[in-house]
Amino acid sequence: MKLKISGVILFLGLLAGLFSPAVVVYADWTGSGPGDISVVIDRAQSQQKLSYTLQSDEAHSTQTWDFHDVAQANRQVELNYLYEGYHAFYQAQVFLHAYVTHNGTTTTTTVFELGPTNYPNYPSGGFSEKGSVTLNVQVGDTYGFKFGGRNFDSDNRLMGTITTSELPLYSSFYYLPYFVNNADYATGLAIRNSSETDTAETMTQIYSQDGALLSTAFSDYPPQGQGALVVGKSLNTEGWLKVSSTTKLTGLAFVAAVGSAEYMYDITFVPESKAAQVLHVPHVAQDQTWTSTVFVNNPNFSAVTVTLTFFNSDGVAVYSEDYNIPGNGAIKVAVADLVQGSNFDSGSIEISATQPVTAFGLYNNLDSGGGFVAGISAVDPNDQ
Repeated sequence: MKLKISGVILFLGLLAGLFSPAVVVYADWTGSGPGDISVVIDRAQSQQKLSYTLQSDEAHSTQTWDFHDVAQANRQVELNYLYEGYHAFYQAQVFLHAYVTHNGTTTTTTVFELGPTNYPNYPSGGFSEKGSVTLNVQVGDTYGFKFGGRNFDSDNRLMGTITTSELPLYSSFYYLPYFVNNADYATGLAIRNSSETDTAETMTQIYSQDGALLSTAFSDYPPQGQGALVVGKSLNTEGWLKVSSTTKLTGLAFVAAVGSAEYMYDITFVPESKAAQVLHVPHVAQDQTWTSTVFVNNPNFSAVTVTLTFFNSDGVAVYSEDYNIPGNGAIKVAVADLVQGSNFDSGSIEISATQPVTAFGLYNNLDSGGGFVAGISAVDPNDQ
């Protein structure tokens, strides 16, 4: 038996070494079953995930894994689930049952039972099932899922992952490296659902520069639907935005000056996959006419060290400075500070980080009486 723990996990207890099934405990959520299992907890999305791998002739008889919680209040629980995996090709079976154990008595609800089938008939060759189940629980009840299956294949593997949450099961994540809302500025958010068939259930979270979660809002968009709204009203702070969705999105933020100056610039959604450890802001300037600012956000739970290096137009690294960004935090760096008051009418910024980050640059001539403002997305030089 081998046990693997990944993600942001508080490990409270396990039976390890010589005993099977394995047991993993996170807070009240407990997972158990044969073979190798791992539990991942995503606190930001309020999701928990159990993955299993079993490779032996035990796969030729029904195998069951268990993932459950203990109720802390009398309530109705709606559990969203996504169960995906592979139970080989010949006589493949898979099942998912929900259950509640109250005072020693277990009530089981069959969510689905599929198979046995042979390839190419589903679920042979792989499966993916998504849905929700509603359970009524009382304080102290154990509730959750039992799931698994079997096969009679020479490929004697059973592999699967179940993700469950009382929130929608988000699959797409986007970052906006800068947010501001105060007496002089407001931030708007425009979202477009890319799916032609599914409603986008979204969650927008605003984080402060020190990594505190300031606000969470939920919105739904119909297939190919769109919406725009002002976010973070009355927060009176700066930070960054994270948008989570059940479908793929396109979108951007508008930052508008609403004080004595009137102008607007936009920040394009950065997909989670585009966060990188090296980014370039391809143009900045800092002199008597132009002013530049660089914004970097850390979407990771742990702190990251970021190095900003200014290159002049000849490609010479002239100034460099390290910055520490807390988990889920952000920084705002005036290029004037980075170059220690020197004047450059052109140049670029390289951002290198110990974990993937996203970034954005702002370029303007407002301080010299002009009216030009440009937002500049930081780009991954390895992705061009």
